[in-house]
Amino acid sequence: MTRQIRRRIGTGFDIHRTKRGAPLMLGGVRIECDFGLVSETDGDVVLHALSDAALAAAGEPDIGILFPAKDPRFAGRPSSELVAAVKERLTERGLELEQVDVTILAELPLLSAHYGAMRERIGELVGLSESDVSVKARTCEGLGTIGEGEAIAATVIVMGIITSAESGRKSSISDEVFESKFPLEHVGEIPRGAIVVNVDGGSRGNPGPAAAAAVCRNAGGEVLFSDARYLGTTTNNVAEYEGVRFGLSLLSERDLRDAEIVICLDSSLVFNQLIGRYRIKDARLRELAREILGELKSFNNLRLKLVPREENQVADKTANRLLDDYSK
Repeated sequence: MTRQIRRRIGTGFDIHRTKRGAPLMLGGVRIECDFGLVSETDGDVVLHALSDAALAAAGEPDIGILFPAKDPRFAGRPSSELVAAVKERLTERGLELEQVDVTILAELPLLSAHYGAMRERIGELVGLSESDVSVKARTCEGLGTIGEGEAIAATVIVMGIITSAESGRKSSISDEVFESKFPLEHVGEIPRGAIVVNVDGGSRGNPGPAAAAAVCRNAGGEVLFSDARYLGTTTNNVAEYEGVRFGLSLLSERDLRDAEIVICLDSSLVFNQLIGRYRIKDARLRELAREILGELKSFNNLRLKLVPREENQVADKTANRLLDDYSK
């Protein structure tokens, strides 16, 4: 079958004024600081520049035209919701992002400690592994509006591909995973009476010491089991996958394959890769996804549900307690 691949590049830029007392969001991550950015949304210049860059690569108008500042859908909302709307337009145009390069221009605060978290979050939002996302920051040496601390800006470059074929089906590095993706009809709300399993994983250092955890409750809220596993040194994305696999293994050990079960996870990247919405470029993640998809098929009545991080804290805290023990 003949396929034609067109590579696309897009650039984006955004700048906002600083304001004392406002929250500071950069790259989808809350930065502890005594000032933030003035905007109709949360002022995340990184995600705004990312959105413009992605739209440019797809040949679409910028966010100012598609999503005006007064658009009630996004006024006062997280910029991650704007990125999600942009991602939908990319899908409609058949564009898959391959790489994101972010440069933040800020005199303060110091941001190097937050690079890993921003890479992870941006990867989740656009369907990339952290290794495909670069984040760095530069000062302006005290020069101009940014150098005087009156504004923060960001520039973003993205690379993507549009692939066409005679069959009309887009090619993908992870075709094998997509062909065996988890059925979408098994994704969604929690049925009454279902067993709920919160799973999570994370690393300290990315890569760094990592752990996976699972907490299972019955329909009455009673904890059936709560456990964590030390993973050694690995990345956040691998740890998130291992959290799902760990939860499934604990369910299997307790002969719960026939029970009505909902697996709750907070990683948008892992969730969307498992259901086939995002492609998987990283070889290690492809291997984990393949193993997990095979295990999911052995359960008779299991659903996946993507939940906000605040709704998954019970699993996150369980994993972090284990990491605290290992760090002593």
